[in-house]
Amino acid sequence: MVRRIALSMVVLAGLVAVLAGYAWIRHLKPVTAPVVVTFEARDGTSLVGDLYLPDGEGPFPAMTLIPGSGRSPGRDVTYVLHANAFAREGFAVFLYDKRGIDRSEGDFESATFPEFISDALSAVEMLRNRIEIDGTRMGLVGISEGAWFTPEVAVRAGDMDFVINLVMPALLWSDTVLYEWQNDLAREGLNQSAIDQVLALRLAIWDYYTAAAVSRDPLLDRRTPLEEELARVRSEGWLDNFRMGVGDYDPDIYAAWIADIYYDPAPWIVQLDAPLFAVFAEDDENTPTDRSLARLVELRTEHELDIETRVYPGRTHSMFKPQDLVSGFGYPPDYLPSTATWAAGQIE
Repeated sequence: MVRRIALSMVVLAGLVAVLAGYAWIRHLKPVTAPVVVTFEARDGTSLVGDLYLPDGEGPFPAMTLIPGSGRSPGRDVTYVLHANAFAREGFAVFLYDKRGIDRSEGDFESATFPEFISDALSAVEMLRNRIEIDGTRMGLVGISEGAWFTPEVAVRAGDMDFVINLVMPALLWSDTVLYEWQNDLAREGLNQSAIDQVLALRLAIWDYYTAAAVSRDPLLDRRTPLEEELARVRSEGWLDNFRMGVGDYDPDIYAAWIADIYYDPAPWIVQLDAPLFAVFAEDDENTPTDRSLARLVELRTEHELDIETRVYPGRTHSMFKPQDLVSGFGYPPDYLPSTATWAAGQIE
């Protein structure tokens, strides 16, 4: 009996290894070995990325992938999956490490949205000037936070053939973060009354930053009550797993924070002259799918924009489901192939 169980375990382990190898070859093994590229941001910061090239002779159509939030490097599996899928359709794909992450220089913690956007523009400019690239056939891919920036990057870079966004927040950063915090606090077990108090405090802190930046005054009569309320909220244990505070007074830093907090992609979306393909997850707890969809539909109708949307049912922000490890490396099996095919159709 023991030997039979052991044999079954060996067979199962072998099957898992075969499936894992198949999934790696199909989804993660590069079409060709990536080329490491160092380029300079507009402020002189040295940034590093990997250029994935398809088989064949160039120059190739190309796309730049703008990464999501957090510290994931350009070599993150999510980004490599996209690079390989698009490379199989004949695209060159550039994945880069954000400033202060992995191989790139700079300070990630103090970086602002304008800096991330400027870095993406520098990546596009670098890519356009490479001998392997057809600079007249270019596109952008944005994932999560990166999808906030693709409309502005596309408009400012000009001559983009398409934009693809995965789990795109089409609202203000502030609205999206409040939605995310609502869900995170609910998972922590807070009731709605407590959640409302935390979110109201967060809004009040943002309002304080705005007023203090404009007046160039610490406004202690507003700051002190906020700090007292924050201490009360913390004493209730409502923020044990959350970073929240009132930053040290600095009107210039406050102004930069406010510009990020109320960043809105809509003014850039309406200027797009390239088609936008926006992919959403039905059960996304980070991006408000229904509201983002509604806003895109509104903008598409009002401004006669070329916007196509798709929602994958039963998926969360990561899009990951373990049952799809072999067929899609966790993604919906048709997502990467159909998206890459859509991109190819935009440059024909």
